[in-house]
Amino acid sequence: MSAGRRVLLAFLLAAALLVLWAAGVSADCPLYRVPTQRFGGDLNYAFGNITSYDVASLNMSFYSDWSAAVTPLRPNGIEYLQLLAVKYGKWYFGTSEANWSLLAQAVAANPGSVWMIGNEPECPNAPGGGVNTPEQYAEVYHDLYWYIKGRDSTARIAIGGVVVASLGWLFRQPAPLAGQVLLAAGGLAQLAAALMFALLGAELLRPRSALARKDH
Repeated sequence: MSAGRRVLLAFLLAAALLVLWAAGVSADCPLYRVPTQRFGGDLNYAFGNITSYDVASLNMSFYSDWSAAVTPLRPNGIEYLQLLAVKYGKWYFGTSEANWSLLAQAVAANPGSVWMIGNEPECPNAPGGGVNTPEQYAEVYHDLYWYIKGRDSTARIAIGGVVVASLGWLFRQPAPLAGQVLLAAGGLAQLAAALMFALLGAELLRPRSALARKDH
């Protein structure tokens, strides 16, 4: 990546963070409706399931177990963050590869949920992650984004965070699609992340007629 492009990217990301900060301090549109929305956790089943913990006294608002579920446990109304693993260019609902039927059930049963598409998609040892090229991840993200949004317009889609030490993975491709990604990824709330993934050089979020015809 040229020095000029790096400077431009840094400027765009800085601008995005400034906009998000401004939105957060607005009295009319706070980042968190209640203070507990700032706090959640990851669940390791080696230490029990979520009902093993007093989430009410911990003031936990959400949790993730690096997986997905049709009927997740939600003690005290805690939010469950759905995560679809992405490995070697394939996605998984739990341990089930590309199970569109199970995904459709989960989307229908959990309207408005957060859906994380992979986790550290270039890291082989990350739960929910795996060895993916930028092109592979972009393809999976594209298909899952439109599949979920087509069944629940209130669903919130999140990208898989990339390991900081592997920024070269992000910068392999040019960035011609920042505008498309931003507009289709939910606006300012995903601006910084969307700008990053625009660098993949793949048409992440352009609907395909073939996708709509899939018999899932």
